Amino acid sequence: MEWFLTSNSTVARILRTLAQGLLGVLTAWLPELVGLFNIPDYLQAIIVAVVMAILSPIMSELGKHVEAVNAAKRFLMDTSPYDNEEVLARQPDK
Repeated sequence: MEWFLTSNSTVARILRTLAQGLLGVLTAWLPELVGLFNIPDYLQAIIVAVVMAILSPIMSELGKHVEAVNAAKRFLMDTSPYDNEEVLARQPDK
């Protein structure tokens, strides 16, 4: 599980993206899926709320690791010497 969440390999990134996509589709279709069963409306609402309470932290955790990887990439791209000189040149004199 740690490899799945923290690895920056292509396979791990693709699997995380697929997992987020599947969870997103399940989240979007959850009310319709629960509505297929012959159960009272109030119970359908409770089931949807409970499942969302479980899926939401999972998607958040996946998103956290994806954002951390993207932030690290942005940091590496933003730290070229040319960019630093340009940023410093644009700052007003103190």
